[in-house]
Amino acid sequence: MNSMNKLLLAILILLISGCGNGSQSSSNSGDPIVQIVVTPNLGTIPNPGSNTFQQFSAVAYDSNNQPVAGIKFTWTDIGPYSCIDQNGRAAFISQPVGPETVEASYGSLSQPASLFYKPGAVFQSSC
Repeated sequence: MNSMNKLLLAILILLISGCGNGSQSSSNSGDPIVQIVVTPNLGTIPNPGSNTFQQFSAVAYDSNNQPVAGIKFTWTDIGPYSCIDQNGRAAFISQPVGPETVEASYGSLSQPASLFYKPGAVFQSSC
């Protein structure tokens, strides 16, 4: 094989090895992320730690049910009476008529959690 063919073969191998299958893969194992778990699943304000906020957290799991480190989730509030920041800290901005929903998402995966109002909660102007 001449040097030009070897060079072309090397380039082809590099191009092929750089291609992925388009799945969301974990930062440590390469397995696709298949599940997000949000804690707590049912949050309340006020809670034992705060009269004003509920802290939510999320963990991504790969196809081997192993937690995946380093995932940056997008947090979304799906109700008109509450808000949530990008660190998972939720608050009520006005008196709700029922439970509110917050959601952690990564790529095409998402997981909701509920936020309940209890009398005594302090309303916030924003999260």
